[in-house]
Amino acid sequence: MIDEILNKDNIDKAVNQVVKNRGAPGIDNMTVDELLLYIEQHGFELFTSIRTGKYTPQAVKRVKIPKLDGGERLLGIPTVTDRMLQQAVYQILTPIIDLEKYFDSLNHDTLMNIIRQDIGDKTVIELIKR
Repeated sequence: MIDEILNKDNIDKAVNQVVKNRGAPGIDNMTVDELLLYIEQHGFELFTSIRTGKYTPQAVKRVKIPKLDGGERLLGIPTVTDRMLQQAVYQILTPIIDLEKYFDSLNHDTLMNIIRQDIGDKTVIELIKR
């Protein structure tokens, strides 16, 4: 399954989706406009680290967003590279497990147990956990 996730067509689709969604840079300050060049230059190393289980997502940038009632809420902004990888995993897992609402309503451990039942690829499970 990791080969499906890291398949060039799937990665290209994930990159295009992240670029389309726009969004702010994460802690590395990489913009979505820089993502394709980054993948072209560093994709081999990135995908090798994922396949070997050595990949670790970067920290999530925390920003405060004002609320209508005058308060604030914290928003987590992953790096564009991590958003691209999340999208690539999502695109492959969605046809197998309907993930659309799980992240909003299920406990993380419950979700991981459900995914483990349907996904036999330990590399994919570890990538999702990270």
